Amino acid sequence: MERALNRAGFTLSEDTSADTAEPPDLVLVAVREAGAELERILTVCRSRDWIGVPVIALLGAGGPGGITRALSLGAADAIPAPVDLAELPARLEARLRYRAEVIRAAGSGSRRAEFFPTIEAAASARRPDELLEQLVGRVGAGLGAGHCACLVPSRDGRFARVVAVHDNPAAGNLTVDMFHYPEAVEAVVSGRTVYAPEVLRDGLFLAHLAQWPDSPEVRDIESTAAVPVIIRWAVRAVLVIRTRRGEPPLTSDRVAAVEQLVNSAAALLERGDRGGGDRPQAGLGVTDPLTGCGTPEALSHRLRLELDRAARYHGELALVLLGIDALRELVLRLGPEAGAPLLAELGALFSQEVRSPDFVARFGADQFAILMPCTGELGARRVIQRLAIRLDTRSWSQFPLTRRPRLAAGIAVFPHPGITRIEDLVTAAETALRDENGGTDPAGRTAA
Repeated sequence: MERALNRAGFTLSEDTSADTAEPPDLVLVAVREAGAELERILTVCRSRDWIGVPVIALLGAGGPGGITRALSLGAADAIPAPVDLAELPARLEARLRYRAEVIRAAGSGSRRAEFFPTIEAAASARRPDELLEQLVGRVGAGLGAGHCACLVPSRDGRFARVVAVHDNPAAGNLTVDMFHYPEAVEAVVSGRTVYAPEVLRDGLFLAHLAQWPDSPEVRDIESTAAVPVIIRWAVRAVLVIRTRRGEPPLTSDRVAAVEQLVNSAAALLERGDRGGGDRPQAGLGVTDPLTGCGTPEALSHRLRLELDRAARYHGELALVLLGIDALRELVLRLGPEAGAPLLAELGALFSQEVRSPDFVARFGADQFAILMPCTGELGARRVIQRLAIRLDTRSWSQFPLTRRPRLAAGIAVFPHPGITRIEDLVTAAETALRDENGGTDPAGRTAA
């Protein structure tokens, strides 16, 4: 194995010490099975502050169950014996390329991280304008920009409806002349982001000044960016950010972060368009007749779409599997027919409580799944906590239950080094949900 990896260009160091100045690019761990020894090694790796360093487990035995166990313990990947010496270097190369892409996408990590709660808040909106208002408010506050607005251009492009203005909330729903926003006009025409770090040195604004030399909206601006909101290949709106003279100018990395937020917002708006209403899953035409939620087949379809989108735009995605112990108890005591009314009521409750972009589906005989685009672990946990409270405070007197329904939840999130396919995401969520005593804490167990 060592010779095969050396020939592939890898430099190996056996049992790297904790005081190594530079962390390795990747860790290979050979163990007999995914058990206590692997867990101990993974704990040691984490204690060495090797943040983001993938750990690959080579398993001597264990089969598919061993792979699942290794991933649930925190391994980035698991390879069972016998190891293919031609395949191993290729898999390691793929893992390193994935890590490099994640690092590249993170860009200036701290700056991008401050914006990610923005799209999570926007995703909770029930109406398109409300989503855009959330986006404008959060971006304007995060950037500290003198002016941040969202404009919906008219068909002829001469005027625009102001959806929201961060620095002047009262200006919402006004109509403005696009003459005052040359960068927005260019973004609408080109379908690309327009960025001018120094307005008075930018050709677009110099041409504007040549035609209208007394234009105050140009002379008072230090820097600007206009990011188009593209839905189904058409520009539906433009987010305009401006800094005034004396304020710190916009930087390219912050504009890039805003582009990602706008792309995510556009994806949410596009899903709402396809759904034809507040419940996007209704547009799929694949609904479980008992619960009114999506079927497992519809969930698989949405998972594939959302995972591809999250990977393309470097976004987040959470999958939550829900189990209700009282439902299992009822079915065991009285049969499946007795559990049908409770299933129907639970499906309605979950569908009412989630956000518009989320997708609720029946998952197996007595479980539900919630797919949450643009959501990380903390956002998923908040949704679970809200559902747990609703279950705890709801009246269930019409069902012969010996105890109140209690929610068990398993969470899997993307991006995560061990998750690259929908099968990985589902397996991680199932592993998190599985509990020998038949349930978990309502806050959920986290797989990623």
